[in-house]
Amino acid sequence: MWGMLLSSHHIMESIPIPAEHNVYIVCTQVSLCGDEIARAGDWVLVHSRPEGVRHIVGQVAEIWQRVGSTNHQRGCIDGILIERHVMASIQETYQMPTLQPSGWSVISAEVRKDLSESFDGINNYALTQEVICVVNVQHNCAGHGCDTSARWSVRQERELTSNVQSQMKHYQTKDVILNTSQMCSQKHLHRFRSVPVALDEDMAILSGATRELEEHHNKSAQGGVGGRGTRGRGSRGSGRGQRGIAEISCVQTAVGRVA
Repeated sequence: MWGMLLSSHHIMESIPIPAEHNVYIVCTQVSLCGDEIARAGDWVLVHSRPEGVRHIVGQVAEIWQRVGSTNHQRGCIDGILIERHVMASIQETYQMPTLQPSGWSVISAEVRKDLSESFDGINNYALTQEVICVVNVQHNCAGHGCDTSARWSVRQERELTSNVQSQMKHYQTKDVILNTSQMCSQKHLHRFRSVPVALDEDMAILSGATRELEEHHNKSAQGGVGGRGTRGRGSRGSGRGQRGIAEISCVQTAVGRVA
């Protein structure tokens, strides 16, 4: 029944309310162009109808057929329920767009009239809002400090054991980003990639050299605390410190000359 579908609770005004006596089938997956498969829970890129927004990202929530419909008789789906998301700000660590929920939509399928006489089983229908491809979405772990504090029991021979392994624990699981670095479907995703900020060569050399000197001095300090001949270590360490300052000054001078 229509009232038992998840779609009936989210898109009451999007499509005409079907008759209550109709029977519906919930599908597990749908074939897309390019031999891709979209399943419930997957994220997809679709064409958007509102002006000013060319594409939107949506998470597939439900795929269904109406028993007896033309699409059902041809082995095609009647509708896909998606939760729409818009691309918002760029996440600083990953330099990828964050996704924010913006409502629900049903992508309805219509049989192509020009192919009605030559049905091939897969390509003889068009989505009103065409699904372009499946995309990869990841959690914003860097923004919420996700860790491996979660645990899960190891299963052996179909039985749970007392052994446990670490598992990723996510915080604020609704905060996700669009992975624009995936190689698959890059021809559709490259337009959403942010342009990386060019590094200043002089500052990169200076910061790298400074970090190397700091690590070297830290290792030297840790070796002096170990108890091997503390006498004379202090003056030597002081001398190394002065030499380190001189080295940094030399790096700065060298960078100045490059400039």
